[in-house]
Parts: sequence; structure tokens; C-alpha cells
Amino acid sequence: MALKIHNAVNEETWNKIMKKEQKYFDICKEQKLIKFVGYPTKLSIKAFMLTLIGYNKPFDRHEWYIDRCGNTIKYIIDYYDGKKEKNSAVSIYIDARPQLNHQNAIDNVKIIYIKICRFLNNLF
Repeated sequence: MALKIHNAVNEETWNKIMKKEQKYFDICKEQKLIKFVGYPTKLSIKAFMLTLIGYNKPFDRHEWYIDRCGNTIKYIIDYYDGKKEKNSAVSIYIDARPQLNHQNAIDNVKIIYIKICRFLNNLF
């Protein structure tokens, strides 16, 4: 049972990462997982800040590294106990987000440029 839950959590984490990556599909559609590392006792900056204002600590933290067409992108994932449903054995809230760094900023500028070019192309 624990292995099934672990696999389901990993699948949902990947789905959340791919949802974030959708905006980059114009520049890369071939994202691949390189590795992931768990840090169960190390809080992310966001989790630490949230605990200062009264939120619960996550029970686990991971860093997932993906290859976005040759660029390594680090995702920070905090795992929290979720709101229990009646018929659910476990409920987990997954907060997955890319690390704020220069590569993501550069890719965001590329996406904006592509969208502006498409918009202007459609006008003329």
C-alpha cells in the first residue's frame, strides 16, 4: 500500500511540474526528469515563511531536476498533509514550483517574445 501511495504522489508531482512547464512548450516539448532528492527536515524558504505566520510545516521536501531541452531546471516541492476525505486513506497537498533563478527568467522572456511575435503576425 505504501508503495502505491508513493508512486501516486510521484505521478501527481510530475503532473504538477508538467502543468507549470506547459507555458514553455513553445520553446521545448521534451522535458525529462534528471533526478530528484528528498530533504525531509529542510524547509524551503516559502515553507519557512508560511510557518512564521502559522501554517503547518510540510512533512517532506523534494528538489526535482528536469532537463528542458538542455537546460537544467530545479523544482522545489513541499508535501503537506492534505484535508482528509471520507473515503480516502491519505490526503496530500503538493506545492510544486520552479526555483526562482536566471534561467527561468530568460525562458519567460522568450515566451513573452514568442507571444508578442504571434500577436503581431496575426495583426498584419
